[in-house]
Amino acid sequence: MAKVKFTDAEILSVYGNKGFRAREIAQDALGQEKTTYFKVWGNFSYQVGDVVTVTGDLSSRVEESQDQDGNPKLDREGKVVRYAALHVNNAQVTSEAPF
Repeated sequence: MAKVKFTDAEILSVYGNKGFRAREIAQDALGQEKTTYFKVWGNFSYQVGDVVTVTGDLSSRVEESQDQDGNPKLDREGKVVRYAALHVNNAQVTSEAPF
């Protein structure tokens, strides 16, 4: 399993005491802005909008995209939209909060 480190990741949603979804905006090798979305699993006490650093074990799995009502999103041909979702397990999460 690969180790990963995301810095200055903004928390987008919290799954109770199960984990959270976040994004990291960074520059790639060509200097272009790249956004990476990922889910972190564990019991953390962070809130939406917090900026954190996440390190842990990286895994991925194929997931189906859903709309806000929980229905599958379809492409132009009527097929379900699938994507590779990044997950971080055994995570260490830190924050540079001033308190």
